[in-house]
Amino acid sequence: MKKNLLLLVSIFLCLLLVGCGNKTDNKALGKTVAQEKMTVTVLDVGQADAILLQTEGKNILVDSGLSDSADKLVAELKKIGVKKVDVLIATHPHADHIGGMNAVLKNFEVGKIYDSGQVTTSKMYQKYLKTVKEKKIPFALLRASDRIEFGSDGAVLEVLGPQEPLLKDTRSDLNANSIVMRLVYKHFTMMLAADATSETEARILQAFAKDKVRSQILKVAHHTSKYSNTAAWLEAVNPEVAIASYSKENEYGFPHQVTLKRLSKVGAKYYNTADNGNVKIITDGESYQIKTDK
Repeated sequence: MKKNLLLLVSIFLCLLLVGCGNKTDNKALGKTVAQEKMTVTVLDVGQADAILLQTEGKNILVDSGLSDSADKLVAELKKIGVKKVDVLIATHPHADHIGGMNAVLKNFEVGKIYDSGQVTTSKMYQKYLKTVKEKKIPFALLRASDRIEFGSDGAVLEVLGPQEPLLKDTRSDLNANSIVMRLVYKHFTMMLAADATSETEARILQAFAKDKVRSQILKVAHHTSKYSNTAAWLEAVNPEVAIASYSKENEYGFPHQVTLKRLSKVGAKYYNTADNGNVKIITDGESYQIKTDK
């Protein structure tokens, strides 16, 4: 009897003080999964674009919204816990993509900047370049087939556009030569289409194999513009989920209904910042989940 009692006491103490193996293993597993997770947040910055990628403590910010929403962007980044922007990417120099750049440069340490290299005479763009020069931040251009690798777990941004020579005489050359990237993290893929136009899409489809274009999630090009998001492009990308960024009230008629019909035809579940606020994708590289503010 005493032997049985002593055995029970020993087992209890083992469970209480040590955790007896299984509990410790579960904790270790949970920690490993947390370290491996990546989040992509399509930020609600009104009629504009700003996308934050985070993994292993690294922060990549793609575009920065409008100058009018710069304070909101900075506040949101700080709320999320961003202290340093390791990589800042300006997909093209339109005001709704670079408007918050100076606010980001003022409020955060920035490790490196990538740009499309397209030049405009706007004061906003000139100020952005001047600030980059004054702060001596490493600055480089991105072109098709470039790669931005980050984290120790194989995460990479594969650049699909712009291609040389740059497109000319389009509806908007700045849009047509946007930086288009495909995020690859283990088995998870997401297309970041910036303000790509139909010409951009056709060029990418001609230059890259289907497996370099297909993506589970699509950041819809140019706020759902009907001059982008062609049927051929959407069929090639074949997204399970599509996310668009625009404001509830806008002068451009977004979302364009023809694009919504095309997205519906390929079976993509649709989210947008106007109705859903911030749209966050959380992935471990195998599966993903989506969370929204609204």
